[in-house]
Amino acid sequence: MARSFGLFVLATLICLQAAAFPHVAHAADESDRHANFVFLIDVSGSMVSKSTMVASADGQQIKLFEALRQALKQIIEDERLISEKSRICFVTFGTKISEKSTWPSQLESPALRQKLLEKIQSPQELEADKHGDTYMAGALNLAYEKAKQLSATGDPCTTTFIVMLTDGWDEPPAGAPLKIRPVASRLLAKQRELESRLGVNTWQMRVIGLQKLPERKTGTTTASQLADLIGGEFIDVAQQEGDSVPDRIFAALKRTIEGLKGELRVDEGASIDFGEIDDHGKAQGSFPVFVRSCYPEKITGVSGKNERVSIALDEHEYVLDPSAGVTTNRLERRYEVKCTATVDPGCPPGTYTGELGLLSTANARSRIRFQIRVPARIVFSPEILKGEVRKPGFFWPENSSLPLKINARLLADKNSPGAYDIAMSPATATLEATDRATSDAATLAIIAGSTLKTTLDAATSAEQVVNLNVAVPALQPPGLYKGEIKVTTAGPAKVVAAQSIPVELIIKPSAWEEISPLALPVLLALVGCIILACLLWMSRLQKRT
Repeated sequence: MARSFGLFVLATLICLQAAAFPHVAHAADESDRHANFVFLIDVSGSMVSKSTMVASADGQQIKLFEALRQALKQIIEDERLISEKSRICFVTFGTKISEKSTWPSQLESPALRQKLLEKIQSPQELEADKHGDTYMAGALNLAYEKAKQLSATGDPCTTTFIVMLTDGWDEPPAGAPLKIRPVASRLLAKQRELESRLGVNTWQMRVIGLQKLPERKTGTTTASQLADLIGGEFIDVAQQEGDSVPDRIFAALKRTIEGLKGELRVDEGASIDFGEIDDHGKAQGSFPVFVRSCYPEKITGVSGKNERVSIALDEHEYVLDPSAGVTTNRLERRYEVKCTATVDPGCPPGTYTGELGLLSTANARSRIRFQIRVPARIVFSPEILKGEVRKPGFFWPENSSLPLKINARLLADKNSPGAYDIAMSPATATLEATDRATSDAATLAIIAGSTLKTTLDAATSAEQVVNLNVAVPALQPPGLYKGEIKVTTAGPAKVVAAQSIPVELIIKPSAWEEISPLALPVLLALVGCIILACLLWMSRLQKRT
């Protein structure tokens, strides 16, 4: 049991620190995410009583205090829990309260970590009093002072854990000046003051019961009751269940994790009016959010959408850093988040509403209503006109053509029936990229000559296909050509329509153009060899004659 007990306490404290920062795994440098600890260690007589003996990993019976010592050793050895930047304090409590002021308070080097391990393992440095009481009020009072020092000298937003490890209940010595409830009230008031000022709970209280303990006991305060008094979490080793230690720890702590995150909110009744979509079926909007957190939080996306409308953040993510420009008193701060709504290509006219939520590293439970207006419109598909052709010919170039097709569709309401004229102006595409170096500023006519006109008459058909035939001259350099076709529409009512259609055309080289970089040198070499052979042959003939 000693080994499992040690693993339990170690995993508990690792989860405590992980729970404190579940939302900042990538919001900032992990080296800045550290917690401070004030350990309150029970050294009362029951810790060395034969009635609390436990089995060690090798089957031997050892005192509960020795099992606790082994657990503390594992805690200090784990750099994930106690980092180089963490500050730590150890307080023992029995009949007397003692701060281990000669122990290292920060493990900035392996040597200091080793020194602390030696202190913990030394019976002279850490021992229990077999006749000792359990003076919890005195331990909490000193923990209060030490936590205040840590908050005053470091970043006020760094989480400080006050962790009491005990096997009993409050049993103060005769004449003890401090009572548990007044001290607990003072500590809880300070905790709430910090939470109100900083936006998050930075003083985390944990009481770990090292054996099965009663929830209530007449005339005293139990460990479970103490956890309630100080607004903390009580974890009873004896009552944990699960297939593994991490499972048991998670079951004990999962209800506290959400409360340790920062909070993100929007005003009650907040909504986004995107207005009317543009000619590409999009509209932009924004909404204010308020964040209460000590550390940078992220909004990484939005959830929920109308079946016809999708919404995305304008930025890949929004980093909300309440510490920016603020050194202390990091109060709730306001941020403006911009997003874009896009309606699907076949969305008919009308006003569309829905709700969205925020995907964030902080708690973000608010929902935001939105609306967007879609007027009568003409949509073109595809949205980007693409085509590809390989140039014919081998030893000599040949002209070719590239057929393209655009579909125009009228999405009308009751106010916009009738016939609409569509005009596509002459346009060209310019060579953007090529597989080989060229100095030609090549252009390719998409629509040559006069304006291409067509009529879309809702009375006969809501769709009209426009055919284009791009002529590709024989000497046109191969590569990627980009351009756009300018479009104008006119009709009996106002409609929204794309004013341009992007074009991307790929002209692939002919078979000869593909092999010519290699074929020409080979042919020249072959011709050279033939000429050389002829010269040698003629030279031999002259010698014979």
